[in-house]
Amino acid sequence: MRPKISALIFDIGNVLLPHDYARAKQRLRSEQNKETVPDAEKLIAATCIEYESGRINRAEFLSIVKNIYAYRDSDESFIKIWCEIFEENIPLHLQIPKLAATCPLYLLSNIGCIHREFIHNRYPVFTHFTAGIYSYEVGFMKPHRRIYEIAIERFNLIPEDTLFIDDLSANVEGARAAGFQAFTYDWRRHSLFEEALSSYQLVPPSEPPKNRFASQK
Repeated sequence: MRPKISALIFDIGNVLLPHDYARAKQRLRSEQNKETVPDAEKLIAATCIEYESGRINRAEFLSIVKNIYAYRDSDESFIKIWCEIFEENIPLHLQIPKLAATCPLYLLSNIGCIHREFIHNRYPVFTHFTAGIYSYEVGFMKPHRRIYEIAIERFNLIPEDTLFIDDLSANVEGARAAGFQAFTYDWRRHSLFEEALSSYQLVPPSEPPKNRFASQK
């Protein structure tokens, strides 16, 4: 008998939206006429962790990263470049409405407010999700156990009846340690996800959740 699943939790980056930060970084370097920026990768990585974990705010993040690239144009111009890193995962986007018609879909993402605002405005697929947990809001990043616990509490989930989907094995293992069913997703091999999903029986929860995204519109 197939295990029952009454909710699905999706990561965003490289699951729903494949992305490539190199696009933004190359453009920022070229616009400043610089082939390389000393220690930029380490500085950017450290700053992104601070930002996505909520330890620095939007204004602080923009100030630090613009300074790393010596970018003198407006915040709005920088944000436009910083957000042009995503593409749609068409096979998964086509599948999402069908999944949402059966059971609630949630988001659990290590992300900052700039990208969160951009993707929700740009991509219609997010209208099919009931709610989301974002690292910058809660102060924890995957695979920290607490972020999974927050999802369980806020969404009133039964972990063993919930399937978590992420592209990073560490995050998948963190979800399993918190009691979830979990799958490591490769957007280049979407058919493997479809095969894995067929091994479960998707059933609606006993109490349908309120769509928090819809209530915000």
